Amino acid sequence: MVRHHSRTVKVRECPSRQHVLTAVPCWQCGWEPKPYSRGVDFADGELGLVEQGVAEQASLSRDQKQDFYRELLYIQAERKYKTGWAAHQFKEKCGQFPPWLWNDLAHKEPSVFTLGWVRHRQIT
Repeated sequence: MVRHHSRTVKVRECPSRQHVLTAVPCWQCGWEPKPYSRGVDFADGELGLVEQGVAEQASLSRDQKQDFYRELLYIQAERKYKTGWAAHQFKEKCGQFPPWLWNDLAHKEPSVFTLGWVRHRQIT
């Protein structure tokens, strides 16, 4: 890069003509530099349908939903959130409120997944 007056100009060299270029394409042969490729990260996992910010309900079994709600109840109690916070978080993830009887279930220490999901929702 070359500093020209108050702006920075990218400098490229045409490989066929050995010209130093401050603008592309090359005015003699038409060569243009190709953009650098960027690496693509891949992660193993399952894709699921998301509509209006709610993941497809079939992705969690009934037992998984119940455990998730118990973990939310634990967070609600530990952080002294208002009653109903856990139910609203559950609805945001699963698309419906949990059964009322689940409020009587024993709280369960949250998994890394649940803590990460709660943090994600607080950030957004």
